[in-house]
Amino acid sequence: MTGEMKQQWQQYELIEQFTIIEREQKLIDSKPDHTKIGFAALLKYFQHNIRFPKQSNDIPKAIIRYIAQQLRLPEKLYLQYPWEGRTI
Repeated sequence: MTGEMKQQWQQYELIEQFTIIEREQKLIDSKPDHTKIGFAALLKYFQHNIRFPKQSNDIPKAIIRYIAQQLRLPEKLYLQYPWEGRTI
């Protein structure tokens, strides 16, 4: 998929394309809580688009919400992910 990512997602699409599998969960668990959602979002975005997002709002809110639910973390933690420097 190229270009912008669509903004509206059906639940079945989120489940099919953005469900965190066990191997990924192990990677995510090694991160501090405030970066887990951002890290997972980058991982799943890359798997879907074969590229990383240029900015935080390139990842639709529905995807962030779905990832946060899986990780059992508040969605607002995504806003704390550092989008500059070595981390990104």
